[in-house]
Amino acid sequence: MLFSTTRRISVFLFLCFYLCSVKCGADRTTDSLCADGPNVGSQPNKQYGATERSMHKFDFFSPDDGNTEPRPLILFLHPGAFITGDKGNYFMQIAATDFARCGFATATLNYRLMTDITRNDFSLDNILRWVTPVRSQIYDAIRDVRTAIRYFKANAETYQIDPNRIYLFGYSAGAIIALNIAFLNDGDSSSFFPRMVVAGENGCLDCLPFNGERPGSTLDASVAGVVAINGALFDLSGASDADVARTPVLFIYSDNDNVIPLIEGMPFEQLLNEEDITVKLPYIAFELGITEKRNAAEFERTTINGLSLSLVIPKWLPILASERVIPNVVGSEGILEKLNGNYKHKLKLKGGHNFMTDPQSGKLNRNYAKLFSAAKKFLQPIERRSEAGRNRRQRH
Repeated sequence: MLFSTTRRISVFLFLCFYLCSVKCGADRTTDSLCADGPNVGSQPNKQYGATERSMHKFDFFSPDDGNTEPRPLILFLHPGAFITGDKGNYFMQIAATDFARCGFATATLNYRLMTDITRNDFSLDNILRWVTPVRSQIYDAIRDVRTAIRYFKANAETYQIDPNRIYLFGYSAGAIIALNIAFLNDGDSSSFFPRMVVAGENGCLDCLPFNGERPGSTLDASVAGVVAINGALFDLSGASDADVARTPVLFIYSDNDNVIPLIEGMPFEQLLNEEDITVKLPYIAFELGITEKRNAAEFERTTINGLSLSLVIPKWLPILASERVIPNVVGSEGILEKLNGNYKHKLKLKGGHNFMTDPQSGKLNRNYAKLFSAAKKFLQPIERRSEAGRNRRQRH
C-alpha cells in the first residue's frame, strides 16, 4: 500500500513538473534567446525614403556592447497580405530585439500597402495603381525595401553597419518581398507586374530616391542573404540556382499553411470558399500575423496606420484573392522543386500560416525558437565567409 501511494505521488509530481515545463518553457521562449546578450538600444521612427511618409519609416535596434566594429544588419519585413501591418508588428519587434542581443544591428521597416493608394492624387502613376492595386502595390513595396537597402548602404557609418552584410528577414507578405529582391531584376520585372506601372513614373526598381540621396548615386540593392517565412513568388521564370548561389535563401514554411499554398495555387482559396467570410475575420487576421490573439475582441480593437482591421480586411481581402487580379503563386516547396530538390537551406514546421504564436495567449511558441535557431545557423557560415573576405582585404 505504501509503495502504491509513493508511486502515485511520484507519478503526480512528474506530471506536474512536465506540464509546468511545457507551459513555462513556451512562455520563456523569447527570453531565453541570446539571454546573456547585451541590452538593446533603439531609434524609432527613422526615415529611409526621401519623402515624409509613414510608409517609409523604420525602427532601428543595436546592441549596447561597446563594440566599435561594423555590424551585420538584418531588415525585418512585416506580414499583412499587402493590405495592412507595419513595423510595429509584435513578431518583428521581438525578433529584431532578439537578434540585436546576438550582436546584429536590426531594423523593422514600413513599406507601401494597397490601403496607401492616394485617392486624391490624379497623376497617371497613381491612377494606374487604382486600376491594378495588387500588382502595383506589391511592386511599390519591393521598390520601397530596395530603397531602404540603398539608404543603409549610404549611411553605413552612421548606423555602424557593414554595407556588404545586409540580410532580409520576411514573413508572409514580407517574405514575398524578400524573395522578389533575391530573384527579381529590371530585366524580368514585367513578367508579373503591369508593364504600364513598371514603365510609369520612376518605374525602375531602384529609381525611388532615399533620404539624403545625392545625384549620381550608384548604390545597388543587393543583399547577403534572405530568410523567407511562408513566402512565395508569382513567377519562377527568373528564379535559378545562380540566384541562390549569389543570394543564399533560407526557406522556412509550415506543413498546413491555409494562406499560401505549399506548391502552387491561389492565396486564401481555402478561406474564401466559406459562405460567410465575416465569421472568419479574426481567424484570418491571426493567421496573417496581424493580431497577437485569435479572437473577435482582439480583431475589433486592432488599428494599424489609423485604419481599423474590421474595415480594411473585409474590403481588401476579396480584391487581393480575386483570380482576375492576381494569378496563382508558387509556394516554398514549389520554389524548392524548381531550384533543387536537395536544397539544404530549408525548415518545415508543423502548424498553419502563423505557426509561431499561441492563438490564446499571444505568446511566441517553441516553433519560434526553432525558427530563430535555424536562422542563426543559416547566417553563421555567410558571416564567416564575410569575415574571411575582410581579413584577406586587410592583409592586402
